[in-house]
Amino acid sequence: MNHKLHIVIRLTALVPLAMPAQHTTPVAAGGPVVVTAYGPAGDLGQQFAAAYAAKGQTSYYIPAGTYTTSHTITITLESSGSLSLYCAPGTTIQYNGSGDAFAVLGHGQSQANLVVSGCRFSWTGTTGSANGIRLEAFNKAMLIDVRADGFRNGDGFLNQGVNTVDFYSVQSTDNRNGVHNVGVAVSGVNYAANALHFTGGIIGNNSQWGVYEDAAFAATAGPNTNNTYRDIAFEMNGEPAAAAPSGGQIFIQDCLGCGVQDSYFEFAPRDNSTMACQIALGDDHHSPSMTVIRDNFFASNGERITSAIDAVNSNHGLIEGNLDEDAPETNFVNNGSLSQWTFIGFNFSSASHWVTGKGLLSPSLSANGIAVAPAVKPPATSVPPDSPFASTSNNAVYRCTTAGALPVGALTINRGNCASSADTGMRVR
Repeated sequence: MNHKLHIVIRLTALVPLAMPAQHTTPVAAGGPVVVTAYGPAGDLGQQFAAAYAAKGQTSYYIPAGTYTTSHTITITLESSGSLSLYCAPGTTIQYNGSGDAFAVLGHGQSQANLVVSGCRFSWTGTTGSANGIRLEAFNKAMLIDVRADGFRNGDGFLNQGVNTVDFYSVQSTDNRNGVHNVGVAVSGVNYAANALHFTGGIIGNNSQWGVYEDAAFAATAGPNTNNTYRDIAFEMNGEPAAAAPSGGQIFIQDCLGCGVQDSYFEFAPRDNSTMACQIALGDDHHSPSMTVIRDNFFASNGERITSAIDAVNSNHGLIEGNLDEDAPETNFVNNGSLSQWTFIGFNFSSASHWVTGKGLLSPSLSANGIAVAPAVKPPATSVPPDSPFASTSNNAVYRCTTAGALPVGALTINRGNCASSADTGMRVR
């Protein structure tokens, strides 16, 4: 008997595979609003104002091109909103006004859910103190691949009392300050600049500071809190002739829990002046607390630098895991007389002096708690053999175990050099 095999083929619609999650710009039903289709041709600021008045909280799109405007692109947010501005690759917005090129002005809105992606703002004006991007008094935003450059009398990114904003791969170059975070009062309510997280990107060639954590409103709204900078290239920020804290890569004047990690710092020669520092912490009147400077690379290309880190007035700062190849350089860390509890873990530095200064070890200890450090790192033999830091660590913190006199002016404290048998204080070598 012959058996025939019957094959039945059914054609069905193909279902696309799910794509991996990634940063995307929310799109309104029917597609985003094309900004250039609104308002008078030739002025992008007026076109955006017309589109925003007509469509409100939705998604906006600016096609590729170079646009000129003297009008600020302004957004007024809503709580639990959803607004996005997406610029096509190659889009440049040239602002020639004296205010802000792009401003998002709030009054305490929570969950504003703003997304800005791909836009470049450049200043082509000649007068005024224009800023690139200004964010004020709201919560929750994300900026992706946004650029601000040429705002020579203002800030690339000015964050006034804004909270919970993530900046991914942004660029801020050739401004006065690359990033400027400060508190603000809006309608009688005070806001500090908190939880601002910068990841990746470039902050370079800004004439004053690459990053400025401003204490101007700290007494009213409290200090800025938990602003972090990670995986960023800091290059050529600050004028070489300026003395700290007047210019450099980062100035944390006041902040609670700010951190700088896994970033690259470089300064190349402009003239024969000496750069005061790459990072400055605090000043005569303000003391940032719990600042963490970890796992960064410091380099200079023929430029003289006084201190890689100038802890002018720092409270419980942590400095560890950094590679410092600034040369020629005087100090890796200058621990100012107002600083307290500066913890210095394992770092590598080619500076002439490892740590200088006489910051207080604790309020109950005299300035002799931390004395001028030797020019070279202390040998491992200066540590008790049973110390967990006995092998390779430098400037490690460990606890004394037996009584003894505390040597005046000594950085290396051996086991047994304690004030009394009841002394359980920490010592630094």
